[in-house]
Amino acid sequence: MKRSLLPCLLLVLTLCSQTNLAQGVTSGWSMVQSVQSGSKLMVRKKSGEKVQGRLKAMAPDSLTLSLSKDGSKEVEIKRDDVSEIRRKSAGHTALYAGLLGGLGFGAGYGIGYGTGEATNAEFPIEYPIAVIGAAAGATIGAIIGSKGDVIYKAP
Repeated sequence: MKRSLLPCLLLVLTLCSQTNLAQGVTSGWSMVQSVQSGSKLMVRKKSGEKVQGRLKAMAPDSLTLSLSKDGSKEVEIKRDDVSEIRRKSAGHTALYAGLLGGLGFGAGYGIGYGTGEATNAEFPIEYPIAVIGAAAGATIGAIIGSKGDVIYKAP
């Protein structure tokens, strides 16, 4: 027991330190400057206001977002006013929806199967419960995934 505790503890500490290092990398303004023009961003200002749009232009101390599809409405946001920037994508949302939908399906099937066995159900109830679990998991995954990836956080 004591032999396996030390490697597990070292693994957890290593993973925690990697997470902290990765967070330090994503908090730099250089990460924002590497974002391609046309990418969908959500900018949270220090005042609490949220601005969503597509990246139009990037400068060393500001960024310009296009708020409308035709590009007629733009807003320039100074770096000093930014609290957080997230990059949004449909692929990110779909990934989370698919992963949590699959987990929900498996959990629903397991719960349904166990309930059916315990109550000696006349018909298999695991399939309808698995579908409900998949729908719930996909919905929750889509909500989580739609928030996007943090690419900048003000110090």
